[in-house]
Amino acid sequence: MNYKSTVNSNVVIVTGGTRGIGKAISEDFLKHGSIVYALYEKNDIMAVEFYNLMKYKYLNFFNIIRADITDKEAIDKIIIEIIQKNSKIDVLVNNVGITRNKEFSEMSFVEWNTVVDVNFSSLYNITHPVVKCMKNNNFGRIINISSVNGHKGQSKESNYCSTKSAMYGFTKSLAQELASYDITVNTISPGYINTDLTATLDNSELDIIISRVPKKRLGTTYEVARIATFLASRDSGFITGTDISVNGGLYM
Repeated sequence: MNYKSTVNSNVVIVTGGTRGIGKAISEDFLKHGSIVYALYEKNDIMAVEFYNLMKYKYLNFFNIIRADITDKEAIDKIIIEIIQKNSKIDVLVNNVGITRNKEFSEMSFVEWNTVVDVNFSSLYNITHPVVKCMKNNNFGRIINISSVNGHKGQSKESNYCSTKSAMYGFTKSLAQELASYDITVNTISPGYINTDLTATLDNSELDIIISRVPKKRLGTTYEVARIATFLASRDSGFITGTDISVNGGLYM
């Protein structure tokens, strides 16, 4: 990939960057020579295991940071420290996301608001300070990971689908504001991807899901990651305010 950078390596932040799709995105950026900061909140064992593996392969290019993405003050401090160390942030991948699935009539405000805070309000917390840095450097790539269900909706996921749909409006608005600074903003909308989450489903559930996908299989985390690294490259500089679906034809 052809990267624009004021020093040797791109500086990349990936939220939810130590498992599932985020893990694959972190690793693919490392393969392209980036300095990666993977933010995570839970599952220290999985995060440390991934960290040790990546540090062995990529020396001092990989960092993990335990952080509550809904804590604006804590996130501000993390961003300041990253900028002080590297003088810039080139790429932000907003990947973190949770679900609290339930019929809307039975959903508590806490279940609604927890998903909204993590999946959507947190976009402000981390993107706001990063945008200021990118504008100062006249370069940046912001990649927001949405979902096929942000397009088509899904029963018992009104909270989740609302946040993923709102991400498109956020992306389009920000893309228009930042285009003159050579900062692009795009979304990727994965469908059903083979992760530790789908691994918990029994065979009958998986069969039903796969039967609805025209490609008749789950996607891979690598297929999503490759789109992210492409959108971060100079080759994608004329692509902004758009969404790339990675769903095997499930929704068109």
